[in-house]
Amino acid sequence: MNISILMTVFKRAELLKITLPNIMSQMNPEDEIICVDDGPYDGIDHVLGSYGSLNYRWIQTKNTEYRNSSKAKNIGLKHAKNELIFIHEAEILGAGNYIHHMREHFKEGARKFVSAAHVVSVDALGSIYGDVPDSQAPFFAGVRRDDLMNVTGWDERYKFWGNEDNDLMYRLMMSGVKVMNDPSISITHLWHERPPADAMGDCNDSLIYGSEEKIIKVNENKEWGIL
Repeated sequence: MNISILMTVFKRAELLKITLPNIMSQMNPEDEIICVDDGPYDGIDHVLGSYGSLNYRWIQTKNTEYRNSSKAKNIGLKHAKNELIFIHEAEILGAGNYIHHMREHFKEGARKFVSAAHVVSVDALGSIYGDVPDSQAPFFAGVRRDDLMNVTGWDERYKFWGNEDNDLMYRLMMSGVKVMNDPSISITHLWHERPPADAMGDCNDSLIYGSEEKIIKVNENKEWGIL
């Protein structure tokens, strides 16, 4: 099964130089990277373009400041051509042959949302400050494109990163998708700069995440994922 690796980036060019070679080493010829740049331009297209054999699409939203992570992901989703979507943040370094493990989960046509289980976080100096061996990491997960389209992608009311992925996972589960993690997939979350607090506002609040009245198809009957 071919994979569309979906990345949304905000000033991640230097981090992608670290993580991209590992990703490329595991890609099949028909796999692709969809990179949606949702922040100030930092030359990330040159990083992608420096690998002549890489099958990628770079989409710039032309924002001077951070705008909307969920919308950026939906734009990438609508541009993806392959059946399996791998949500893969640019600052994540996977251990071992993790793309192969992810691909194996979807061979039999099962409806799943599979995330990494072991998450290690490092600070700016490379020191470990977090090590969770049995995590649910929806920011690094595989799911069928049809299942994402069925729930109308990410809720675009979430403008910063964090709860939008948890919300998506919850709605997928409500729609009948099996949510699970894979103990064989271990990742390291590299340190990155965060936008200032005033840019975040209250956009990382819970909205109705986890509510019994949560709507599965949050973007139904309106435009979504539009550049």
